[in-house]
Amino acid sequence: MTASGDWLRGTLTGAGERGDSDVPRLPPRRLGLRLDWSRLAWAGYLSVWDAADQNRPGWNQNPTAGYTRWDAGLDYRLDWKATEVTLFLKGRNLSDEEIRLSTSFLREVAPEAGRSLELGFRVEF
Repeated sequence: MTASGDWLRGTLTGAGERGDSDVPRLPPRRLGLRLDWSRLAWAGYLSVWDAADQNRPGWNQNPTAGYTRWDAGLDYRLDWKATEVTLFLKGRNLSDEEIRLSTSFLREVAPEAGRSLELGFRVEF
């Protein structure tokens, strides 16, 4: 299990005629949790990130809504001759949240990707 988080606050002092103001494009408070599991040839994970609303977006920026993003993955590893083959399934943004990152210059026109599933294999030799 891995837990993480961050919180940052910044102020521009004496920012011209506007006076003091919040720094643009700072991330809001974020908390994350990831559970990893493995047994023999199988491995998997489940992770969640929760981000608060960014209500202090800085001068000439719009606030961004908070979000909760769920990701999960499952791997199966097998050895074939002198080669390791991993079959995997990954799901990102499983709840299909609309995520607009406060740190992005393009947040008004291009949100983060919605729900996605990836199925594939990786060969290492």
